[in-house]
Amino acid sequence: MKTPFHQGELEIQQRANQLDIARRNGAIIQRDIPQGAIAYMEQQLMVVVSNLDRDGKVWASILFAQPGFIKVENTHQFILNTDRLITSKLDTFWSNYQNNSKVGLLFIEFNTRRRLRINGTIKQVNTDCYKICVDQAYSNCPSYIQPRHFSIHSENSPRQNKNFYSDHYLYNRHINMIRQASFFFVGSAHITNNNVSERNNSTGCDVSHRGGDPGFIKVIDENTLLIPDYQGNSMFNTLGNIQVYPEVGLVFIDFNKQRLLQISGEANINWSEISENYQTKKTQRSWTLKVREWYETPLPDSLHWERKDEPNSHSDDNQL
Repeated sequence: MKTPFHQGELEIQQRANQLDIARRNGAIIQRDIPQGAIAYMEQQLMVVVSNLDRDGKVWASILFAQPGFIKVENTHQFILNTDRLITSKLDTFWSNYQNNSKVGLLFIEFNTRRRLRINGTIKQVNTDCYKICVDQAYSNCPSYIQPRHFSIHSENSPRQNKNFYSDHYLYNRHINMIRQASFFFVGSAHITNNNVSERNNSTGCDVSHRGGDPGFIKVIDENTLLIPDYQGNSMFNTLGNIQVYPEVGLVFIDFNKQRLLQISGEANINWSEISENYQTKKTQRSWTLKVREWYETPLPDSLHWERKDEPNSHSDDNQL
């Protein structure tokens, strides 16, 4: 039977005894953009992205832009217009795509808690225009998304440059940010060929949302994070990627100080049960991230976030 899953995903599904559920849920993975998602994509003000740098490290980031920066040409491809970006083209995403054209994208709308994942290939059409061809597209449920209203208040917001970079430990301000976070995004990749020069034809990139109550990420030390793998739809896209290629990229949003924290490092899956006092009622799995590099990037002041007075959603819906 044809499956949309690669070997790493199948191995994790089998070890978790979720093969049958994963096979049923895998029917949502298509090679086309759902017709009902086209208008949704074109009205977004942000998209979460992931890709690999020339050394094979995975990075995740968030592109913010004025309305209209996404234009869907058909169900197989869409255009990303960078002339409408309000975040900098010095972001790692724009240099990485030149080394590997595979990308993962997540369209997420905090206000409605809707999200759509697309994995595909990017190529430059002209100076401000990039075309993305779809390999996989599928909707996600709203689990673990904290409702917020997001808006852009200025038409002429300056693009920001990177401010801090390090290939050493996290600073105290980053540790505090992570401990207070109720969500983050994780980029991962599926690689079947370890020859860097040939990876472009053997790679699939992905990016996913992860959420929980503040404190759900445990900071072991200044270079190590422990992250629970909460109950999901049993497809194990992220863990499946880690199984075959442990490089991952994380990105956090600091709403109070208007900044992004991007982290790249190596992940390791933990199968033993974690202690009950560490929010483990929904999982017996976790994964550890060893931090290797990070960027801290200021965001434009024109980005505005308003948290809704709703509790963090911890429903039994599936989470990719």
